[in-house]
Amino acid sequence: MEKPKEVLADYRKGAKLKREEMVGPYYIDKATLDPTIAVRLTANWISLNLRYINDYKLS
Repeated sequence: MEKPKEVLADYRKGAKLKREEMVGPYYIDKATLDPTIAVRLTANWISLNLRYINDYKLS
């Protein structure tokens, strides 16, 4: 989990600042901006999902 945090560290800082600007005038949930990993176990598989913020204009 350290690698996603390391790679996204600079982007997260800017995103947190922008989110704080938007929380004031708009009702926006203060959801976490940190990357998260979800694990799902089935009978035959282990599924790992990494969730992270990104700039949709660059995607």
